[in-house]
Amino acid sequence: MTLSESVIRSFVPDITDYTVESLGSGLIHKTLLVESGSHNYVFQGLNSHVFPDLDQVMENIEKVTGFLRSRGEPTLTFLQAGNGRPLMIDENEVAWRCSELVPDTVTYDTPPSPAHLKNAARAFAGFGKALSTANLSLHPTIEGFHDTPQRFQKMEAAWKAAPQDRQSVADYYAIRHAGSGFPEFGLDGLLAPHVPQAVSHNDTKLNNCLFREGSQEVICVIDLDTVMEGSWLLDFGDLCRTAICSSPEDTDDLDSITVDLDRFRALVEGYAEVLGDSISQAEKERMVYSVFLLTYELALRFFTDHLQEDKYFGASFPEHNLVRARSQLTLALQVLNQREAMEEIVAESFH
Repeated sequence: MTLSESVIRSFVPDITDYTVESLGSGLIHKTLLVESGSHNYVFQGLNSHVFPDLDQVMENIEKVTGFLRSRGEPTLTFLQAGNGRPLMIDENEVAWRCSELVPDTVTYDTPPSPAHLKNAARAFAGFGKALSTANLSLHPTIEGFHDTPQRFQKMEAAWKAAPQDRQSVADYYAIRHAGSGFPEFGLDGLLAPHVPQAVSHNDTKLNNCLFREGSQEVICVIDLDTVMEGSWLLDFGDLCRTAICSSPEDTDDLDSITVDLDRFRALVEGYAEVLGDSISQAEKERMVYSVFLLTYELALRFFTDHLQEDKYFGASFPEHNLVRARSQLTLALQVLNQREAMEEIVAESFH
């Protein structure tokens, strides 16, 4: 996937000297930084396999950023291409979009401090809370994205259809067994009617917050492709999944995978400061469960992708997604081991 000069000039017709380099660590789209003096841009070649209707993705993003801008809140600014649309299709049938680089900001794959985590939690909580009052009528850009029972069934189907050299029996049964970790909530405990559904970001990694360079302040939330209907618990659980363990999500050193309770406390306190007593008892009771469920769900997704020969996430080596699945499953089991301590932190923060 190559960014051509014609695509760049379609969005920025007056650009002169510029450089292009890779940006970020995302697995789905190809993200590039185009620097040209004091004006810098982020170009993304979009994955139409993951997002089959990119027009709906951009419609959602325009609604979300427009609403936030109307409230005076910082957000991303996407440019129109020469065709008058926010998407430009190149000669290889790749769809590109372009946004202005937010100056003097940085992202982090790992948190520099608990304060950074707390502010990220506040940012994602505030983002969801604000959008949930907006009545934006957002498209479901990926159907059943956090429908964990459906993810489980897709894993089962992938297992039956997988080539024999992709079938790891021990991993298959380990993943199936772990799904009963919270028997009182099952795998559908974050779906309607069990908890209220509003608007969720659905990809709340720490590196989807732009921090002001040299500070702990979050300027805005980015990566808006999956903003759609859902519970705020989906965002809380996924943010915890990515932040409460210092090991990378594709580590093969399973003994290094532990739950950092100080990090968890920072995230819970951040959400508590924004949501306070507005959440229901059913939601509060599911906060630790959400961490388990979102981690387990990603283990399912990585294992499914391994079985389907790495068509979704891609892989840097033949068993990359199997390694990822084992890592996430191990973290989900560590959450079960720390359940009591984590629930005490929730009770202290939402007193």
